[in-house]
Amino acid sequence: AYTEHRPNWTAASVYRSKDGSKVQAFGGVSERQAKTTTYRFVSKEKDVFYDGYGPQREFYLEMPGGNSYQDDEQRNAERGVNITWGEDIQPVIDGQYVLINRSTQRAVEITQGNTAEGTNVKTGKFDASKAYQRWYVRPVSSRIGGDFSYFCITSPINGMSFDIWNWSLEDGGNIAIYGASNGSNQQWALEYAGDGWFYIRSRHSALYLEEGEEAFNVQQGTKKGSNDERLQWRLIPAPASKIEIKSLATPTGLTTEGQSASVLLKWNKQSDATEYTVLRSETSGGAYEIIARNVKETSFVDHKALAGKSYYYTVKANDNCLNSSPKSQEVTATITDVHALVAHYTFDGDLLDETENLNHGASLKKAMFTDGKINKAVQLNGSTEFLQLPTDIANHQNLTVSTWVKWDGGADWQRVFDFGSGEDQYMFLTYSSNIQSLRFAMKNGAEEQALETALPSPIRIDNWVHLALTIGDAEVRIYVNGELAVSSGDITIRPMDIRPCLNYIGRSQFVADPMFKGSIDDFRVYNYELSAEDIKKVAQGGSVGIITPQISDDELFIGPLPADQKLQVTYTPAHSSGRVSLSIYNMQGVPVLSHETAGSGVTTLDVSGLPTGLYLLRLVDNNRSVTRKFAVRH
Repeated sequence: AYTEHRPNWTAASVYRSKDGSKVQAFGGVSERQAKTTTYRFVSKEKDVFYDGYGPQREFYLEMPGGNSYQDDEQRNAERGVNITWGEDIQPVIDGQYVLINRSTQRAVEITQGNTAEGTNVKTGKFDASKAYQRWYVRPVSSRIGGDFSYFCITSPINGMSFDIWNWSLEDGGNIAIYGASNGSNQQWALEYAGDGWFYIRSRHSALYLEEGEEAFNVQQGTKKGSNDERLQWRLIPAPASKIEIKSLATPTGLTTEGQSASVLLKWNKQSDATEYTVLRSETSGGAYEIIARNVKETSFVDHKALAGKSYYYTVKANDNCLNSSPKSQEVTATITDVHALVAHYTFDGDLLDETENLNHGASLKKAMFTDGKINKAVQLNGSTEFLQLPTDIANHQNLTVSTWVKWDGGADWQRVFDFGSGEDQYMFLTYSSNIQSLRFAMKNGAEEQALETALPSPIRIDNWVHLALTIGDAEVRIYVNGELAVSSGDITIRPMDIRPCLNYIGRSQFVADPMFKGSIDDFRVYNYELSAEDIKKVAQGGSVGIITPQISDDELFIGPLPADQKLQVTYTPAHSSGRVSLSIYNMQGVPVLSHETAGSGVTTLDVSGLPTGLYLLRLVDNNRSVTRKFAVRH
């Protein structure tokens, strides 16, 4: 793929090897006329990693520009980005690290703590108290001149950088610290060798950092074999209290549970692990790919599983030294694919999905909330604010989207939602088309197929309106305030035809379109076509697809909110079984506290050990139950 912005004198491209095993993104600018330009790379098929960032679909690459030829603001520039997937992906590098050699497990340090310019770089036995064993490893500036895919390695003590002494091109050339000059002899490429190890190659000489065989000197050298451990380095985040290179125990107890539009995984906690990596394959024992890493808990919800497929999962344990374990025993699961509410955003002060699928939303900036139709609503300013939903939220053959909207006016083509993969594949609902109609449109590369309400538009500025869109086997329909506004059997595209991965509330796939200005409340996504009766029920405040609490608000009170050290639960039912269980779950569905009590009364739960955040309290009294969301803030 190739694209260019001719007025800005910039361009970008994507290259793929013939066998499809390697993909690389590239951006470049003219050294004379270029203006700063941002390019967006999108993986339509699956989540990938961009130079270790991910798993994700999008990656933004800003290419620098300026005002005149080769001044400080106008440098020729280019960058390559490795796009990878699989079961072993490089960690993201940008911070302070301890550099450990694979052969000797010694740490790179300034010789004897000497911080003078020209001091040799050697390795020594790791000592957590030695600040001179820590190094900043950060990407070079995009204005460094030429390719800015490289890194500088700099001491936090004196700001001096790894430097090839006397610009040597020789095997064995010495590495010293020298005042940061950003020269090519101070720039390094990180080439991933697997299992957390890197080769570190000089931009100037194309030789690699190695630990010399004598006096543990750090120098440059050539690869002497396919697995030369003296040339391999692990960048362990600093500060580190202890460094030990080893293999961890294999995780145990992995189980799966198919849910309506997701798979819940659970496994046993491991004493030698600090986090976990979740891998998935579509064939048993097949090629696994990382679908989540840096998972701190012992559970994970895979909400990117599709209906009609079996998936195979395994888990690896990791620790702070980037050690990992063998893969756990493989387990399999299939989503139930029952008719269900697959995402529900109440926007009561957060962007969390209230369903079991945990399809949580996200915003670029801190989301703002205001009074809503039901409780609270998310408020969008029409210029910089929008919400992004998970990549697979609309990947169903049939679909219903339902929400309350209050529009504050403004330009045409503002989106209530827009699910797509770019300007040639999308499905969107706009509050005001160019003729001020409420309009829904779908496109899958060919002609757009659309449906819009008759004029005058049912939309009024500053009024709450309930909107619902249903996509069934035969028809697409728009409902306004619970009543059918328009329908059509001529729209033949279905969500699974486009499998949208860039899913927005309040933002368009088209950059030129304005963002939504107003408030949105009670946004729901169902994986089936709701009937006209159900749409009317939802518009009237009904709970279609939502499990109605069997215990009323009058029977249960919790506080204080937010909780700090203690959470008091006051339960006063008319009748009780005499045995009540209380459980607290984090927002990943992991139980973090449980308690049983006899009947009604006040129960005090100790939440002092829970990290600040949102939690769910579930109370079960015989065959009645209720779940309440609450916050812990220390």
